[in-house]
Amino acid sequence: MPRFYFDIHKGPELIPDPDGFETDSLEAAERQATQTAIELGQAWLSSARLVRVRVRDEQGRSRLNLSIVLTVERLG
Repeated sequence: MPRFYFDIHKGPELIPDPDGFETDSLEAAERQATQTAIELGQAWLSSARLVRVRVRDEQGRSRLNLSIVLTVERLG
């Protein structure tokens, strides 16, 4: 079973995933990364404005990037 690592970017801050987790496929890792990004976005977007999850494989290659961005436009 492949192992994937989810590195978290909270604005400019990087929080690397040293352990990773095993999952059936890249598609399963994408579903988990999406859920993780949504949960972190709910908690952090008001202060960070950008939350990104980078998924790496066992060889350290980036396989997916998921970003949640809060954009504020003041009008008038």
